[in-house]
Amino acid sequence: MKICPDCEISYSESAKFCRKCGGSLVVGATPPEGVIDPDLDSSGVAGGGPKAWVNKVQDWCLSQIRIAAPAYPFLIGSGVLVVLGLIFSWWLVLLGLGAGAFLAYCFRDPERPIPSGPEVVVAPADGKVLFVDTVWEDRFLKASARRVAISLSLLDVHVTRAPVESMVVKTEHQPGQFAAPITREADKTSERRIWMLVDEYERRFLLVQMAGQLTRRIIPFAQGGQRLARGERLGMICFGSRVDLFLPLEVQITVAPGEKVLAGSDAVAILPIAK
Repeated sequence: MKICPDCEISYSESAKFCRKCGGSLVVGATPPEGVIDPDLDSSGVAGGGPKAWVNKVQDWCLSQIRIAAPAYPFLIGSGVLVVLGLIFSWWLVLLGLGAGAFLAYCFRDPERPIPSGPEVVVAPADGKVLFVDTVWEDRFLKASARRVAISLSLLDVHVTRAPVESMVVKTEHQPGQFAAPITREADKTSERRIWMLVDEYERRFLLVQMAGQLTRRIIPFAQGGQRLARGERLGMICFGSRVDLFLPLEVQITVAPGEKVLAGSDAVAILPIAK
């Protein structure tokens, strides 16, 4: 067996050159023109062949089936139903498998590509932009702010992400109503968790996670004093509801009501260049 010294790929004794780099495996041997690795595309760039596309699909699937940790107790319960069904009745097996699949989907936590650029503010949650307005925030910011409200459906990813690179200077739970948070005053009346974030330029951002009729749990992943990267996971609203993001007045909003956004990936605003 021969091994290419550059690529460290093994070949049979009859091989004369490496199909990856074209290097000679036999003294004096020259690779014929036009012979390329089957995992290279027609231009010779890696990642274009059939095997490479299979690997890409596999990587995508693995990135999508990540399940958030709060789902584990529910999934264990579904597993118990399956075990009981194997003992007592097949319909319990179906119920357990169906519940497990539904919960796994609701609690999915896929990886997201995070945009670069210090001025980009990414969406804190998946969902539809409910409204964009300017309000006076009198409890934490005590200042006027631009607000982007995002409504999460039951089928959206429920993990909340940091909109900017920042530090958590305060987070607190506030009790309230378990109602559909569709009004502009819902951030004052709903069950909610408040996050005060400050970036390196001392700009302040307020993020409010709100519970709804189905949502009874808002689970924090981060804590006060913790530094967060842009797009980093900071919490979760089980089964969706609403997230409000309060931004400095000077931002340029890049979304409009009715638009769908993905947490951590889609920009909702652009900050002015800090001096």
